[in-house]
Amino acid sequence: MLITNKPFRNEESTIIHELLHLLLWEYDTFSEKIILKNCEEFKGDHIKYMNKLEKTVAKFTTIFLNLNKKNG
Repeated sequence: MLITNKPFRNEESTIIHELLHLLLWEYDTFSEKIILKNCEEFKGDHIKYMNKLEKTVAKFTTIFLNLNKKNG
C-alpha cells in the first residue's frame, strides 16, 4: 500500500479495500487455481474473474465505509 503525506485518493478506503483482499485470500486463491486450470493467466475467464473480484471488494469497501459513517 502506498500511503503518503499527499494522498492520491482516500487512504481509509484504500486500507479497507486491501484488508478485504486479505480476508478473502483463501477463497480468492482457491477460485483462481480452478480458473487457471482451464485458461491462461490474465486472459479470457481469468481476467473476467479478476475484474469480478475487484468489483466485489470495491462494493464491500463501500458498504463498510457507509456503515462506519452511519454508526460513527
